[in-house]
This record gives sequence, C-alpha cells and structure tokens, in this order.
Amino acid sequence: MIRAARTASLLVAFYLLTSAATANAECAWIVWSRTVFDIPTAPVEGIWAPVQTLDTHNACEDAATHWSNRVGGKKRTNEGSYVASFVCLPDTVDPRGLKGGGR
Repeated sequence: MIRAARTASLLVAFYLLTSAATANAECAWIVWSRTVFDIPTAPVEGIWAPVQTLDTHNACEDAATHWSNRVGGKKRTNEGSYVASFVCLPDTVDPRGLKGGGR
C-alpha cells in the first residue's frame, strides 16, 4: 500500500513538474498541489508539492484552475484512490509546515 501511494504521488509530481513553467525568483505566488490518499498508511494531511510560480495572484488562480481541470479530482489506482487539488499561496507561505522541528 505504501508503495502504491508513493508510486501515485511520484507520477503526479513528475507529470506536474515536467509540465510546469520554470519558476522565476522574482515571483510572488505559487500554485501548490495537495494529494490525499485513501490508503491507511498515507499521511492524513496529504502530500503537498509546488507546481508553478507566477507573478500575480490572478495569474496564479488561472493556473490553479487550469491544473484542476487537467489533472485534479478523484483518481483510482489498483490499491485505492486519491484526490488531487490545487491552491494558490503567496511565496512566503509553505503548506508543508516548518522545517527543522519547528525551531
């Protein structure tokens, strides 16, 4: 089951990363993907991954809608299913939380 979750998340991440535009250091908004699995061993909060970086909030929202229409929603695998969703956040916000134990 863990292998299936990893495989599915890696496939989604690979697809998104190979399709996404190159990030620009000057950008202020990031489209994030959140993948939540119905597999008992998967993290309850889901797996977050940055998808695309953009200059404006409106451009980010448009891109999030594009990604949602293209690869979002509920998908089924042999081991279970998962839901992929997309959200725009400022580049100062990381939905994965603090690094290094929160210090």
